[in-house]
Amino acid sequence: MRIDAIVKVHFYKPGNGGLPKTFSARTFRCPFQFGDALHEGGLLTNSMPIEPGQTYTLPLVFLQPDLVRPKLTVGMKIFLKNGFVKNLGEAEILEICPENVTVN
Repeated sequence: MRIDAIVKVHFYKPGNGGLPKTFSARTFRCPFQFGDALHEGGLLTNSMPIEPGQTYTLPLVFLQPDLVRPKLTVGMKIFLKNGFVKNLGEAEILEICPENVTVN
């Protein structure tokens, strides 16, 4: 799987719109918003427990990288969405990965 970026992501606490409890999955998939558009993608968490209210540095992949990658810039803020309205968290692009960076 090709990695598109490395992000510093902060998951909001439940009282601020975040997830209600700790979760663990290989990939956390959701829409990501930047500008006026939503783009489907996933954070590669490698089954690490993710706690609401905490901040992590994680790889990010997009389902349509050829559409999204040209729009990314280091320092850009993007939002993790639950549907079209609710923000689950926010992330900052730390690094845009070369197109040949992959993980198993």
